[in-house]
Amino acid sequence: MLEILGTRIIAPYYGTTVYVWSSLIGVALVGLAAGYYLGGYLSDRRNNPVIMYTFVVVAALFTILIPAILRTVLDVSEIFGPRFGSLFASFALFFGFFVALGSVTPYAVKISADDMKHLGITAGSLYAVSTIGGFVGAIAAGYFLIPNFGIRTIINICGILLAIMGVSGIFLKRKNKVSAAALIFIFVMLQFIFFASRSISASGKISVLYDKSGKYGRVFVIDRGGKYRYMVVDGAVQTYIEKLDETFASPYINMLYDASLMHKKPKKALVIGLGGGALDRKLRNVGVDTMNVDIDPEIVKIAKDYFGFKGEYAIADGRRFLRGTKENYDLIYFDVFNGFSVYPFMFSKEAFELAKARMDVSGILAMNVVGEPPKKNGGELVFDDSLRNIHATLGSIFENVYLRTAGAGGLVSYVFYASDSHLEMRDEILITGKGKIITDDRNTLDYDLTGLVEKWRAHNYRDFLKELPLI
Repeated sequence: MLEILGTRIIAPYYGTTVYVWSSLIGVALVGLAAGYYLGGYLSDRRNNPVIMYTFVVVAALFTILIPAILRTVLDVSEIFGPRFGSLFASFALFFGFFVALGSVTPYAVKISADDMKHLGITAGSLYAVSTIGGFVGAIAAGYFLIPNFGIRTIINICGILLAIMGVSGIFLKRKNKVSAAALIFIFVMLQFIFFASRSISASGKISVLYDKSGKYGRVFVIDRGGKYRYMVVDGAVQTYIEKLDETFASPYINMLYDASLMHKKPKKALVIGLGGGALDRKLRNVGVDTMNVDIDPEIVKIAKDYFGFKGEYAIADGRRFLRGTKENYDLIYFDVFNGFSVYPFMFSKEAFELAKARMDVSGILAMNVVGEPPKKNGGELVFDDSLRNIHATLGSIFENVYLRTAGAGGLVSYVFYASDSHLEMRDEILITGKGKIITDDRNTLDYDLTGLVEKWRAHNYRDFLKELPLI
C-alpha cells in the first residue's frame, strides 16, 4: 500500500512521471530484499518472536515519521533534480519501512515451521498471504482510501495499526515487562502525529480553499495575494483567474481559442482536458456547442464550484471518448497536462488519427505544449526534441501543421494547429530539423520533457511548493 501512497506523497514535488514510479517500486523491492536477508540472518541466530514483533513496531515508527520529515526530505531532494530527486526522496522516506516489514516474513517462517518436512508449504503459505495482503492494500488504496480519505489520515491509521499489532505481540509474549513501554510508545507515536500535522500546514501567504487527493492527483484551489485564484495539481499550476472579474489569465487559452477564428463557421467543439473551463466559456460565448472531456471528476467539481464552469461534460479518458463517440467536430482541443506530467499517449500518431477521424476536411486540432524557448544557431532557431517530434507526428497525419508561442524566458507556451485545410496564420513559427514520429509502441515524450520539468518545477517551487501543505 505504501508504494501507492508514495506517489501521492511525492507528486506535489515531482509529479507522477515514470521516474517517480520507477523510484518507488525500485526502493520497495530493494528494501524488501534487504529485509528478507536481515530477517533470515537474525532468525537463524535468535529465533525469538519478540524480535519479529519488534520489527513490526519499527515499521510503524518509520510510517509515523513520514509526515514529520517529509518537508525536510523533499527540500533536500531539490539538489538532485527530478530524475534523482525522486529516487533520493523515495529512499529517505520509505526504505526503512520496507526493510523492517521485509524482516518479518523470514521470522514468521522460522517460527511457524514445526519441522523441515513441512517447511515448503509453510513458507509458501506465508509468502502467499503476504502477497495477497499487498494486493488488497494496493487495490484498497487506489480504489477506495485515497479518493475518500486524506493521505495523512491513511498514513496515521496504518502506523497506528502496525503499532498495535507489534506492541500486542510483544505484550502477549512478555506480559509484565513491556506494558509500560507499550504505553510510552503509543504516547510518543501520537506526539509524532501531532507534530507532523503542524509541520506540513500551508503558509500564511495563501488561502487554501480546496485540498483533496483524488484518483489522478492532489488538487488544490488557492487564493493568493487577494487578486488571483489558482488550480494547482500535484504542485503545478493548471489554470488561474482574476478574482475581481473572474476572467482567465492564462495566455495560451487565447491562442487555443484562435482556432475558432481560423475556422469559417465552427458549430461544434470537443475539449479534452477541462482545467477550470476557460476554453469552454470562450467558445460558448460565441455560440460554439462545446463538449468537455476530463478523466478526473474532481477537476469537474472544482471547475463548477470555484471557476464558474457551466458547460456540458463527460467523465472519460480522452482517447476512449474519441473511439466511442459518433459525433463529428469542427474543432478538437487537447489540453492534457496533469501537474508536472503529460499524458504521452495523447501525443502519439494513434491519438491524432482518432482525432482526425472525428473531423471533416476543414476541422482543426489545436493543442498546447509547455516547452523551452528555441536556441539560436547562427540565424536558425533550434527547437528541442519534444516539439520537433510532436510536429513530425502531426505532419504524418495532417496536411498542414502550424506553431505559435506565447511567453518568454525559461518556460514558453506553444500551441500547435493541425488541419487538412490551409489556415490563415499570424505569428507562425517555423520548426527546422527533422523529428521522430511518436507512436504508442515508441513514445519517449515524458523523457524528452525532463529538462523542461526541471525548470517548471523550479519556477513552481519558488512560487507555490514551499507554501502548500504537503499531506
